[in-house]
Amino acid sequence: MNDTGSISKLVGLNLKKLRCEAGFTAFQFAKLVGIKSEQQLYRYERGVNKIGIDELVAALKALDINIGEFFERLEKENSVADDLLDIDKEKHYLETQMIIEPSSRTLLVGSD
Repeated sequence: MNDTGSISKLVGLNLKKLRCEAGFTAFQFAKLVGIKSEQQLYRYERGVNKIGIDELVAALKALDINIGEFFERLEKENSVADDLLDIDKEKHYLETQMIIEPSSRTLLVGSD
């Protein structure tokens, strides 16, 4: 999950979560922060468009969130996501190995 698009999505998802927790509608929040439209805010929140640092800082100020804490939270979530991805890759590898090299527990027919 370390690619740039995924980080943008993670930033957007967290921003949306914080906005909703604070009780702002997208329209209210976009207007308060100076984002040109609620549609643009939705694009940021979905990670379709990357939010600029100026807009992000304004949004975090409006939400009374420390920018350092915001990125620490992102780093933790990104780390957890990376761990889950690694676990999923390992599971897929093991499943593939079971198909390629069937377990020795299977009975061989006619091996008397």
